[in-house]
Amino acid sequence: MCDRLKLLKLVESANSSDTAILDEIDGRFWLYIHHPQLEYLTFDNSRTVFAKDESGKFHSFFEAHLAIYTRSRDELKRARPDGWIVTDVSYFSSTGEHTCLMRKKGVAFAYCEHAPTEELAELHAIVQAIALERKQMAGTTDNE
Repeated sequence: MCDRLKLLKLVESANSSDTAILDEIDGRFWLYIHHPQLEYLTFDNSRTVFAKDESGKFHSFFEAHLAIYTRSRDELKRARPDGWIVTDVSYFSSTGEHTCLMRKKGVAFAYCEHAPTEELAELHAIVQAIALERKQMAGTTDNE
């Protein structure tokens, strides 16, 4: 299974000038959106995401046009779950960190408190929003 918590930690600790880490986040996020049941292995320079399933079978996904989520607000808008909107993005000059708050009509919300860029803050919140949507669809309420 795609490791959501590892993805969130990568986003929180990313150096915004480290393109290798940003590419890894893009690959992990793409897999989280499209094949969450698979475990992320690596992402290479040819824009291929490598993963494996629970039985150990390997999968590769060549995505020549893989969205660069970590550097594009437009791509992030397309990745948001239906009904979710960004209600606040803030920058704190004292810490150099960005925050992002997303809401869905009703009481659902997703929040990122510490990220190095606006894009990474929003990506972090989107991952949480997707997780909330999936939990609702599955009828679970755990806080993993």
